[in-house]
Amino acid sequence: MKYSTKAARLLSLVVASVAVFAIVGGVAAQDTGKKVLITGRQMGPDDIPTLDPSLMQDVPSVQVGSELFSSLVNLDEEKVVTGPGIATSWDTSADGKTFTFHLMDNVPWVHYNKDTDAVEEVKDDSGNVRMVTAQDFYYSMVRTLDPKQASPYLSVFEPWIQGGTEFGSSDPAATDDVRKPLIDALGIKVIDDHTIAVTAPIASSVTPVIFTLPLGWAEPQWSIDANAEFWTEPENIASYGPYALKEWVHGGGGSLTLIKNPFWPGSPNSPVAKIDEIQNVFLDNDPQLANFEAGSLDVSEVPADAVDRIKADPTLSADYFKGAGSCSYYYGFGTLKPPFDDANVRRAFSEAIDRQSIVENILKAGQVPGNWYDLPNLVAAPTEAEYPGQGIYTNLDDAKKLWADYLAKTGKTAADFSPTLVYNTSATHAAIAQAIQQQWQQAFGVNVQLTAEVLRDLPG
Repeated sequence: MKYSTKAARLLSLVVASVAVFAIVGGVAAQDTGKKVLITGRQMGPDDIPTLDPSLMQDVPSVQVGSELFSSLVNLDEEKVVTGPGIATSWDTSADGKTFTFHLMDNVPWVHYNKDTDAVEEVKDDSGNVRMVTAQDFYYSMVRTLDPKQASPYLSVFEPWIQGGTEFGSSDPAATDDVRKPLIDALGIKVIDDHTIAVTAPIASSVTPVIFTLPLGWAEPQWSIDANAEFWTEPENIASYGPYALKEWVHGGGGSLTLIKNPFWPGSPNSPVAKIDEIQNVFLDNDPQLANFEAGSLDVSEVPADAVDRIKADPTLSADYFKGAGSCSYYYGFGTLKPPFDDANVRRAFSEAIDRQSIVENILKAGQVPGNWYDLPNLVAAPTEAEYPGQGIYTNLDDAKKLWADYLAKTGKTAADFSPTLVYNTSATHAAIAQAIQQQWQQAFGVNVQLTAEVLRDLPG
């Protein structure tokens, strides 16, 4: 059983976060006059998995990627409504299936030049500035849908593009004569350099939200063709958002530095950058806080076990920030082997989790028990008032009954099972996993094994 934030693998809710919490200091003005922000926020202790939009599935990658690229449509993270992105507007067909996006015409591809210490426009072989066009978005969407790419979020993207499911589920080893008709049948059409039309299989008001995802960010085909999987390295990458990639020191304890892109024209939802450089450091929460207190970090995540101390400290409490968020934390069950191939067992293990205890005694920062996958403040999210009793709740008596019924039905005993709970590497994730391990062992008499892996769907 692996921890993940991917909704397609959701089977059991743990807690829902209604807060983002961090210690926030100032932005240092270096001797050069530059404004430099050094932060560990949303990074975690290990390297960022990828800057390839087609492969992104984790918070750190998207957090950095959203500064390098821009989506067709912007999603307001507080109101959860769509607005202009690099597409200044879009038209919807009468049948509600086709969306025609009108793109900004003044956005160049850029690259950081280490020799000149400057962000420069990318030029083609003829010396012309490469501008972001509809073709770049067409290329990225087709690349994401391509089964050869094995995009982790393919199942999220393909149902919203006409022909996407057929192409996405096709044989990755198929010949070009088989692949071409599938690509031609996709509901993605370039009208001109700054207009692209996308057709969905069904009419839905949700469709524009899909184009806020990294899966549809424009990608530089010439760099990908030349550098393959290494196209996102600092010496190869081309981007077009508010920042460019300056440096990437891989591995735990490393960092990734962004530099202001002077050629980004700004948009209503993505203004011109005001900070010259952002250094994202890869540290777990405890060393982040230690560095913040030592003055070498401007923004730090707050370790759960430090919340009480910070709130009681007159200086640190003034820097403590807590705000609304929209993140749900859950475990997904592997359903191919016993006992979790039985839906009643999955429900039993979910009902045995004491969510209230976790948010009160481990997290301590305003989170609420995750009785629903979506937070009730989100648009169209279910609430207890509307759907009383239909969420997932802690119910130890029912959990034990369901487990006993399963054992009786199968003739097994608790000793026959030793499930493994895989959690994301960090102190907070470890504390949550240990609490749930104990709750399951007490409820069902099973020996739960814990394994830490760098899964990185959420930082610690």
